[in-house]
Amino acid sequence: MVSTVDAGDRAKQERRRQILSAAKAASITQAAVAACDTLDGVADGVMEDPRACTGARFNVDAMACAAGQTPMHPHHCRTS
Repeated sequence: MVSTVDAGDRAKQERRRQILSAAKAASITQAAVAACDTLDGVADGVMEDPRACTGARFNVDAMACAAGQTPMHPHHCRTS
């Protein structure tokens, strides 16, 4: 006998495995682009070479919530 898992259960399982929500991933991406956009000499909202966006320009750890701080909105600070 083969058991099946309905789509709703699969979706719940996928959400549990998520490391970052889509909103937090978008927030990190926006911050990285803001920090590193001009590395190619053009302020156009696009990083030509994301590998050039090193910790000297953008540090994702700086976006972490401080001790005792909780994000009022997913874009203010990250908890994971």
